[in-house]
Amino acid sequence: DEERKKINVEAATLVGSVALKSGARLLHVSSISAVGVPPEGAVADEKCVFNNEKDHYSLTKFQGERRLKELVNQGLDVVFVCPSNVIGHYRMKEIQKKNIQGIVSGSMWVYPSGGICLADVDDVVRGIFSAWKIGRRGERYILGGKNITYKEYFREIALAAVGSTPWLKLPGSLMLLMGHVIENVYSLCGKTPFIDVNTCRMISRNLFY
Repeated sequence: DEERKKINVEAATLVGSVALKSGARLLHVSSISAVGVPPEGAVADEKCVFNNEKDHYSLTKFQGERRLKELVNQGLDVVFVCPSNVIGHYRMKEIQKKNIQGIVSGSMWVYPSGGICLADVDDVVRGIFSAWKIGRRGERYILGGKNITYKEYFREIALAAVGSTPWLKLPGSLMLLMGHVIENVYSLCGKTPFIDVNTCRMISRNLFY
């Protein structure tokens, strides 16, 4: 947690201070996590009030943005971009790779009840450059794409890769119970859990932007 704070908050502030002194324009790549969790049944935009203090990653990304916004009042020229869940070629997160491998092999037969906002990596890169060129000082821009449920998302993967579509939906209440059990068991063993309660809560909601 301390290392994450040093990178997302303190390092961001340091870079912002350097940019302020040099008069350079700063493009800060934040995260959709810093925007906040959309109200149930709603699609969030840049004006969403941050409300996910329980997730340390989200909190530090939000705090990093807030620190830089304070420097805007001192003259810093900074533009913020918040990519959503990035997908594309070349490289992917380990959890994305495992999901695809599980769907292709047919070993993954469950899916969460929520949904996510997917953005193609090429679109995200174009959005970053556009924000740097024409973005308004102090403004935040969500780099989103397609809002899709996990059921639909995994079905698309199965169709594209000739795999098997997960068929068993995990209710949010069961996901939360699993999160609590995993956290407690791993804590007793002195290990870091591969998934926590907050993550289980998040993937049980439609995080649409």
